[in-house]
Amino acid sequence: MWFEIHYVYYEDEPVKTNLNYSSYLSIDLGVNNFTTCVPRDSTSGTPFNYEGRGLKSFNRWWNKEKAKLQSVYDKQGIRTGKKMSLLLRKRKELYKQFRQSGNELYS
Repeated sequence: MWFEIHYVYYEDEPVKTNLNYSSYLSIDLGVNNFTTCVPRDSTSGTPFNYEGRGLKSFNRWWNKEKAKLQSVYDKQGIRTGKKMSLLLRKRKELYKQFRQSGNELYS
């Protein structure tokens, strides 16, 4: 038996942009402050924070609730249920909202 493989790919020409290398943004990821940003720009050099304590607190509560619910499910011999899916959806929506508010902040 014989197989022959052909790889075909196209390389795009790199887009040349006119960047200002004297302007940049330093981002520090943390625990209580999700990010601390310091822009280096001639117009606005004011540092700003993106709070992460609310998300940290929610995550701690969510982990406790999940552990309680999983304990009940283990005793019942089931893997997941309606309450667990609602809990997962709540966490997913909150993280989505958190990311979107961060995008609005940085843009």
